[in-house]
Amino acid sequence: MATKKCSLCGIEIINPHGSRQRHEDCAYEVKKARSISQYAKNQKQAYPYWSNDKILRDFFYQYGGGIEIDPALLENEGFDFVLYRKEIQIGDDRVFVMNKFGYSILRNKKIVIWKI
Repeated sequence: MATKKCSLCGIEIINPHGSRQRHEDCAYEVKKARSISQYAKNQKQAYPYWSNDKILRDFFYQYGGGIEIDPALLENEGFDFVLYRKEIQIGDDRVFVMNKFGYSILRNKKIVIWKI
């Protein structure tokens, strides 16, 4: 009986078919990660604000709305402050909108995230 080791987790694969390098669970996880990566790449090409909107969404649900956030945190995640879809006025704040989320820059150079 032929055996191989899974290239991802190292568990022995019994009766590998052809050039199979992973057992079913690891193959599924690799394919899932590849699909997610491909989806993100396609979304970013079709909709350039997608990555900024995703970063704002993640921070909004992590810290909440109306909380002052250091812009360096957003920059570390790959946020592009030059890229926004439109600019709106909410009260005294200028809000730069991506899609469903936006941000405003306060006088103390902190960022507040808005859900539009």
